[in-house]
Amino acid sequence: MGLSASMFSGVTGLKAHGDKMGVIGNNIANVNTIGFKGARMYFQDVISQDIPTAAGIGQVGRGVGIGAIYADYSQGGFETTGETTDLAIGGKGFFIVKKKNEATTYYTRAGNFRFNQDGYLQDPNGLVLQGWKVERSGP
Repeated sequence: MGLSASMFSGVTGLKAHGDKMGVIGNNIANVNTIGFKGARMYFQDVISQDIPTAAGIGQVGRGVGIGAIYADYSQGGFETTGETTDLAIGGKGFFIVKKKNEATTYYTRAGNFRFNQDGYLQDPNGLVLQGWKVERSGP
């Protein structure tokens, strides 16, 4: 391996490590944020090289990069609050919210909703909780 290949491997390793520290720092910084779900980062080889070995051909990585960053949507613990309009989601899923009379839809796991002056449940950002009318069946 030449000097430039060694430097490339080292630089990609440092950059990937810095990115991983950013993901961990984001998880720590948001640990008490309502509805926050942490993330995990996975690494992958950027370039690999085939080399001869006693068992045949082997591969050696020549640099590292980010393979994927996955959000952790596992079930968290439920907390009791003093507000009757606070909601929680059991399992996987999201609340659907949007600005009133606009088409853009947003998704959140934060369930801290309050009634506004028009009687709609909204989050602290003013986005209105979406849902369906209850269909009454029977007499």
